[in-house]
Amino acid sequence: MSFSPFTVAFWRGIVGLLMILPFVRFDLKRLAGHNRKFLLLRGILGTLSLSAFFSSIKFSSLSISVGLFSTYPIFTALVGMLFFRERWRNVYVPALVFSVGGVLCIIRPDLGFMGIEELLGLIAAFITGWVINIVRSLRETDSVFSIVFYFMGFTTVVTFLPAGPQQIALSISAALSLFCIGALTTFGQFLMTAGYTYCSATGGGIVSLLGLPFTLLLSALVLGETLDIFIGIGTLLVFLSGSLIMFAKRDTRNNDQKGEE
Repeated sequence: MSFSPFTVAFWRGIVGLLMILPFVRFDLKRLAGHNRKFLLLRGILGTLSLSAFFSSIKFSSLSISVGLFSTYPIFTALVGMLFFRERWRNVYVPALVFSVGGVLCIIRPDLGFMGIEELLGLIAAFITGWVINIVRSLRETDSVFSIVFYFMGFTTVVTFLPAGPQQIALSISAALSLFCIGALTTFGQFLMTAGYTYCSATGGGIVSLLGLPFTLLLSALVLGETLDIFIGIGTLLVFLSGSLIMFAKRDTRNNDQKGEE
């Protein structure tokens, strides 16, 4: 049975909550956090982005949806500089160019037409740009558990009615598959949230693009999608983008250490 994007999102949220609560021994006061306005905003925007992304996958191919969503580092950089005083490094310019070039090579979109499914992918990327900057800001005041808890909590509540109790009940027959999706994405969410403690929002967003070629490879192996020379070139550009950021951060740390000496 094919489930709606909201049903999949609901399972992701409920599984995430089931994974978080035992770790904190159901201590809701601990999860309430300090910067609750930003935690609430992160939860709302994260749920909107997740729903838009799953909807894009539902009505389009996986490669196109993931490719369009992977433009989020551009929005992350713009939002970070304009609203969060994100530090800008000159190396981000070629890195962003390589990122966009790689994504375009992989998905090769029809520039003369954009359907609702493509638009949903870009909307998810735009919202994610805000989410990443908010997460980066929240790491100064709140724990990873609080940040992820608000996201999973909002996802569970907001997607319950759109998914529909009837379809959620029917989805129990596929509980194992949906539980695995929820568990894997929750684990990835923890890693992403914790990772932004150690890097800038822009740099972390660009490096995260390295997940794009792995997603395409898995889609080819599992779903039988065809890989061609354009995807190979695009993958190389994306890896080059991430490498530029990692080397730049290493050089910055080395210079800071020399300055302290």
